[in-house]
Amino acid sequence: MDDIATHASKLVRPYVRSPNAEAVIGSAKQLARLVLQDASLLPRHRNEVLSLVQWFVSEADGKYMTKYRSRRVVELAMHEPASREKINHEHVFTREAMIQRLLAKPDQSGELLDEVIGCIVTKAEHDRMKGEGSGWKRYKNAGIEVLDMSTVPPSVYDVG
Repeated sequence: MDDIATHASKLVRPYVRSPNAEAVIGSAKQLARLVLQDASLLPRHRNEVLSLVQWFVSEADGKYMTKYRSRRVVELAMHEPASREKINHEHVFTREAMIQRLLAKPDQSGELLDEVIGCIVTKAEHDRMKGEGSGWKRYKNAGIEVLDMSTVPPSVYDVG
């Protein structure tokens, strides 16, 4: 698992869309469509590919260059850049929940994959969210303040 010190300079940078993000996301969506249309695939293989597709989407701008990062991650990167505190690329809507949604509505896979969001949190924050369901409510319930890194300075994102 990565830590603040390894990625401090990235974690404090404003979010900027990667020039090839749309191509990466488009390819991932096509892969999901293909997998969802093929009834001959074993469920385990289909689900594994749908999980991987979500990684492709959430990391399209870079694993640690996501639009959303916890305040704790950003503050550590700014004020304690040598910190060895572990960080995690978290899926706001859990991969398992998204797989179930994709399987239930395969014809809406493109729109559903638009809801795949990555957020960088500390491992301790990630652990506080376990068992809390899916979506931004997990962050609220765990008391995690999220920053929108697309604004300068970063602004607090309303997690509901």
